[in-house]
Amino acid sequence: MIITKKQFAMLICALLFIIPFFCGNGALNARAVASAYSNVLDDLTKDSDFDIEEYPAIKGDYSLQVIQIAESTDGELLVYVYQPGAQAVDYKAKTINIAREPDNSINLSFKSYSLTYQNCTGVFYKYKVNDFKVNSDPARYYNISNILRAWDRYLDMNTDNGNTVSEVPYAVGQYWTVTGTGETVSYHMTTSEIVEIKDKYVGFVNYTDGVNIKWNGMMNGSTDAHFVAFSTNKQIDKLLSVKLEFNEQTINCKYCSNFSHSVTHGYHTYFDIVKSNPEPNEKTITYSEKGGNVGGGNIVHADPYAWYRIRTTSEFLADENNKDYNLTKGTTDNVKSTQWVLSFYETQRYRKTNETDYWQVLNPAGALFVGDLDVRYTTVSDVMLLQLEFETDGQTYKLGVVDNKQTGGNTPGNEPTPNNPLEQAKRNAVISIIVMVAVGVIAVIILICIFVPGAAPAIGKGILTGLWWVISAPVQIIKSIVAAAERRKATAAAKSTTSKKTGKKK
Repeated sequence: MIITKKQFAMLICALLFIIPFFCGNGALNARAVASAYSNVLDDLTKDSDFDIEEYPAIKGDYSLQVIQIAESTDGELLVYVYQPGAQAVDYKAKTINIAREPDNSINLSFKSYSLTYQNCTGVFYKYKVNDFKVNSDPARYYNISNILRAWDRYLDMNTDNGNTVSEVPYAVGQYWTVTGTGETVSYHMTTSEIVEIKDKYVGFVNYTDGVNIKWNGMMNGSTDAHFVAFSTNKQIDKLLSVKLEFNEQTINCKYCSNFSHSVTHGYHTYFDIVKSNPEPNEKTITYSEKGGNVGGGNIVHADPYAWYRIRTTSEFLADENNKDYNLTKGTTDNVKSTQWVLSFYETQRYRKTNETDYWQVLNPAGALFVGDLDVRYTTVSDVMLLQLEFETDGQTYKLGVVDNKQTGGNTPGNEPTPNNPLEQAKRNAVISIIVMVAVGVIAVIILICIFVPGAAPAIGKGILTGLWWVISAPVQIIKSIVAAAERRKATAAAKSTTSKKTGKKK
């Protein structure tokens, strides 16, 4: 039989359409479009290939395994999850990461979506993807890299590096192609390559931006440079870009920094307002991009620093141990075993004196009794990597990431060196306060001697008495201690003698 060119072309087209559904790791599933409110098991059993026996309950397995997706009648995306340990613990999925581009390995753009629980039967759970609208294209693509559940203190271990985890990840690595509409919609799944994050550590380093004094007050600031260190399960020769998300909170508070209070009570916060951004920040950084602090200051000058946002761990350690700052031992120990460090975000800390206390400037001694500081700073939490773009053996990849949501501690991961400008300023400030108080006391004594006749002898006697008390006080304290010890010894001896006379045992 002779096949014409036209027949041959039609045959090739037919094969190109059919072959994808018989190759790969997925299956062709033809079913009616699901409703967000339909029962999970009713939806799954519409597929004749679905076998409930393949999904047993497994004690101690609290994983999440995506087994199917569906587009609802309302244009929503539904996700069906097998949860082996659900009959023992009713745990829920919270977040899923999805890219919607037709390419499976390049030009992907992953985004994090929250999930809403719909219903469950046994180990089968159904969720709706929030803020996700199915488009009207003939073919729709859903590349799912990662699904997460809430961290549970009964199911999960704490980190050993001082960080906290809010959501635990599970790899998905599924690439879904959906075609058709209505009763003829079809779902086909193949696997997609993903990158898993290991040895993750979140923290920040702090750089001073100097001290500025104006006519109505003083302000000093600093920069918190937030970073995340990590390794991966893949070889990466050059990390080109990273997409990640995180939450932030802006905190305004007032500190009582009264010098006289600090001796007995220490500095403390007595007013606090927290403002949270409702949506996570999504950010993409590149290997050529730089971050830094502003530096400056008209009274105490601080040098500006700059750093690449993407660094190898060895570059990070070398950059952050410099003439003004050193990484703490804890930070060094937690970072040195990783491969990469991302300095992804900078926030400012501002501290200023109360601008209404003008009399402080006129009366140096007033620094002992007032000293409120208005403080504003920003915290970063729930850091999660979404995708990595990198080169390996000359090939470029952009892949989804399997990562948790992790938060660092509240203290900087570095500390000033002794010659740091801010440390010098602190020492100078203490010396200045002591000098100002001494000058103020001497000035008051002189004024009293001038305007109060006959006060000089009394003041002189008082000063000599005070000096004598300061000099003799240690001797008197030692005498009191010795006398108390002698009294205790005499009392013990008397009790012993009495016991012997009465015949009582000691």
